[in-house]
Amino acid sequence: ARNARVQVMACEPCLEAVLLNIHKAPIEGRSTAQLKQDFAARFGAAASDATVYPKYFGEALINEAKTRCVVVVELFRFMTQTEA
Repeated sequence: ARNARVQVMACEPCLEAVLLNIHKAPIEGRSTAQLKQDFAARFGAAASDATVYPKYFGEALINEAKTRCVVVVELFRFMTQTEA
């Protein structure tokens, strides 16, 4: 990943868990497959669909989530950085 300049972030058990946690959705005891299904059902698309983020993950929500979810700070920084 480093050689290909791929940004790697640990999201346990998956990115969908982090994103659902931002919305205070229940994630405990859920499998990755269940979390992916929950995400798609809640937001109408997979987490890989970038159109979900502007619609459901506004700045106020992200700022609030930063206080309770450490990986959100890193994720937000990654998603808002500009190419040098």
